[in-house]
Amino acid sequence: MPVHLPQSTRVHSFIFTPVKRRRRERRSSLLLEMAARGEWAVRAAEEKTGIGKLAMHVLAVAATFALIPFLLISAIGVAVFRRLLRWLMAQFFPDLEMDLSPSVRAASDTMRNQAMVAVLAHFRGTCDLDFVKGKILEEVVERRDEDGKQLFPKLKTVLTIKWHMYMWLHKPEAFNIDNHVVLGSRHFRGRPLSEGNIQDYVSDIVSKGMPPNAPPWQVVLIPVSGGANSPSFYALLRLHHLLANENAALRDLLAGDWGWGDRPVVPRAHATASIFNAAATSLRSAWQRLRAEKDPVAGNKSLHMPLLDTLAVVLLIIVTDSVYAVLKTEPWIKLHQPKVWLHSLRVQADRRDLTLRKFLNLTFQACFPTHLLVVGVRLLFASVRLFLQGPLLLLQLVRDQKSNLLGEFIREALFWMRVAFEAPLVVLKELFANVRKPARAHQSLCGRKLVSWSEPVSFQLVERVALASDSTPAEVLLASALNALRDYFHRQGLMAPCTSVQPPGASGVFVLPPPLAAQSGLASLREVKRHVEATRRQPALVIASAWFKKYLTTFMPSPLVTVALNCLTRRYAATIMTCAPEVLRSGQASLWGYRMDNVLLWRPPQANISVSLCVVRSGENVRLAMMADQGTWPHQAALPASFLAHLKEMAASLRVQSRNSTPRNSPPPAPATIPALLRLEEESLVD
Repeated sequence: MPVHLPQSTRVHSFIFTPVKRRRRERRSSLLLEMAARGEWAVRAAEEKTGIGKLAMHVLAVAATFALIPFLLISAIGVAVFRRLLRWLMAQFFPDLEMDLSPSVRAASDTMRNQAMVAVLAHFRGTCDLDFVKGKILEEVVERRDEDGKQLFPKLKTVLTIKWHMYMWLHKPEAFNIDNHVVLGSRHFRGRPLSEGNIQDYVSDIVSKGMPPNAPPWQVVLIPVSGGANSPSFYALLRLHHLLANENAALRDLLAGDWGWGDRPVVPRAHATASIFNAAATSLRSAWQRLRAEKDPVAGNKSLHMPLLDTLAVVLLIIVTDSVYAVLKTEPWIKLHQPKVWLHSLRVQADRRDLTLRKFLNLTFQACFPTHLLVVGVRLLFASVRLFLQGPLLLLQLVRDQKSNLLGEFIREALFWMRVAFEAPLVVLKELFANVRKPARAHQSLCGRKLVSWSEPVSFQLVERVALASDSTPAEVLLASALNALRDYFHRQGLMAPCTSVQPPGASGVFVLPPPLAAQSGLASLREVKRHVEATRRQPALVIASAWFKKYLTTFMPSPLVTVALNCLTRRYAATIMTCAPEVLRSGQASLWGYRMDNVLLWRPPQANISVSLCVVRSGENVRLAMMADQGTWPHQAALPASFLAHLKEMAASLRVQSRNSTPRNSPPPAPATIPALLRLEEESLVD
């Protein structure tokens, strides 16, 4: 039954309900105003004290340390899974060998986009196919070490793919050198081969696939018509990146002085390396003295006096020798078998006449009170001596080295502490930064590669431009390459991308955006200098990228690495690599009995990166080599020409003459003092 309120009650409700609502709105507006004032106060305090940035760094470092246990568990899981997978592959495909070195580049390979490294060398002389075949077969394919083992056995091995993984098929009897060293045509599209159309012919060869069912490498000899008085030819080497990683000669192409000036992007830890080497030498000497005093194999009677410390040292020596023997003699596939380790322990114990019964008797005798008292007194004296002699040994170690070694070590330690503190936040900002979506993200790469290169330019001209603009030669060349990229994308109606630069000998990268707002070459150079200087002040991204490049496949399975690389490389459209072959430092070298005066190197673009540039310095000349995807770069020859034009434009703006001008007054640095970038592929700290 409905209840009717009195008239006064209804009027009271009608009058006072809006007042309550207004009070609630007033409270909410007051709370919003207080929140806005609090946000303003926090921003003002952060601008004055930087406490907000410090808090972000602390949270990023804490999150990184919190992820370490999960990364270790993931690494163990990935290692176990790969061992199981290798065992399964050995059961299903006994004639195949799984590739044992999973790399980031291998994870990003596809059937259409396999990474083939290309090297083009120019020789003086008449091309002799049979002579070159014999030289390659003798000096490379059949080359052996002192023990009679082949140095490059994979050159006779077929590379295939099973279950989306690289597998090696050993068929040395089916290897034929005639399939790998071939003579190119003397004509291309109805015209004789010359310097005018050699780029089109080389690009046509690179765009084609390798011969099937054969080891993934090939040398194509290309004679060019230059007259009877000065005959010459080119040699184009194509090989898979897995073979290139094993070839030390190709790795040496990335060595040499490229012109980063007196300050590298990431300094080398000289003092840390010196102290670690000296400490390792001291520890090695102490270990040898300990073995000479305690090891029964050396002829001493250490086991005749049953003391716990002596028995522990003997057990440590036995375990160390057994582990070393297993790792040295046994193949990796037997390392998970316990009987292998037990057999090695038994062999080392038998060498020292230490059986299980004798070990138990010695342990029981060592637990006598008198023996325990002797051990306690010896440990007490050893601790006091170490406490007193430790600082003296450290001072003697520093005194034996350079006088400023301790100061350099402290500076390097502070540098690495700063990098460890800044790297987590820098990596997170780079991974989750708000970047523009690529304009042609819907277009996939076709996998066919095209190559092109610029005309040579004198490196002395680059040095003069660097001297006149207070820059380094590397910054001058980078500015020219970035300007060429910007112009090409503008002509194609596309947005200019960020560019990932790989310095010489370094496995890390740093990102340089093209100078969009710069109207002249000098303005672009100043902008590039500013970015490089900022990278020098904050090298965390370079070091972190090097670490990820080396260890990413250790913590993540290959499918996840592939997905991560495909997502990450959509943000970078181009990579720049530097190359300064030490073999061509004087401008020429000898190979296969011919005089080689020029060499070019192309590293293929990876994942969704569509173009790879390489600035090559050979002798006194510099060239820009370009490898691009055929589907996205139809006019690839325009970019090297634009690079040369921008370099000459900067020289003209600074009124630097390319000829008949005096070289730089200061002599170039000696090879031993040339600053190099940090290389994290071989050691953790130093090159």
